[in-house]
Amino acid sequence: MNQTTPNTRTEQTILVGRGKAALQLPVWFQGGSAVHPMLAITSMVHGDEYEALAAVLEFWKSIERRKLNGSVLILPVCNPLAAEAATRSTPERFDGKNLARVFPGSARGTITPQIARRIWEITEEADVLVDLHSGGTGYNYAPLAGYYHSRDKELARCFPIQYLWKVPANPGVLSYEWSRKGKRVIGFEYGGEARLDPDGTKAYVQGLWRLMDHLGICKSTISKSKQIKQIELKATAYQFADKPGWLFPSVTIGRTVRRGQPIGEWVDEHLKSSILKSQFAGKVIGLRTLPRVAKGDYLTVIGR
Repeated sequence: MNQTTPNTRTEQTILVGRGKAALQLPVWFQGGSAVHPMLAITSMVHGDEYEALAAVLEFWKSIERRKLNGSVLILPVCNPLAAEAATRSTPERFDGKNLARVFPGSARGTITPQIARRIWEITEEADVLVDLHSGGTGYNYAPLAGYYHSRDKELARCFPIQYLWKVPANPGVLSYEWSRKGKRVIGFEYGGEARLDPDGTKAYVQGLWRLMDHLGICKSTISKSKQIKQIELKATAYQFADKPGWLFPSVTIGRTVRRGQPIGEWVDEHLKSSILKSQFAGKVIGLRTLPRVAKGDYLTVIGR
């Protein structure tokens, strides 16, 4: 497939896998007078995150008749198997793996690493990658505009999102693995709980247009004067569940907590209740809101 030709607009699918696990991966490309700079955008790496999908659908429509001085590459549904099942990970009957933990993937093995490898190959020509997420079914997130390297702060600042977040290293995550290659990349979280937050969608669309303007691909009509003052978060801590049970949180997104402060009620497998205390001090930027918790799930994400 020749997906990077100037002055073209295509909506294609690429076959990934074989047999019952075979799937069609949608890939959209619009080239302007030149291929570079190329902006790549990924959404639905997790199949239960909807703000990003709604945003790229709207954004794709909005650029159709615009003249570009560069190109846009969009993978609107990165994991079609998870999207069809409305689950975070690929369904167990295939391999049960989390696509956001297996990049850069492998051409061999089960289907999820194969998907990751194909996405890796498709996006490798891009100059900038934007990886859009939300909390999915299990979590709620504060609006986070994430970067790995200081040089990419300016890209994250294009988005009208409350927190400017230095993303922690997380092997297997697409944006992190991109950053390890020395390429320019930003990643985002906004909302969750398997609902479609219209504010999240709007912020993503506005940010993508401002980023296009910043990269010189296309002039944005969105005023930069409306950009909000961002709060910087330079460190992140995760509190994990060491056993299965149920969490009934007493804190909300954006709340500042102290180390040792009660943050909810914990109910174990024997229905014994106890007070869950925060292991870290800082601002709650991610929260487990689906009460049922498995061992190893994170309960809170604390930014500082």
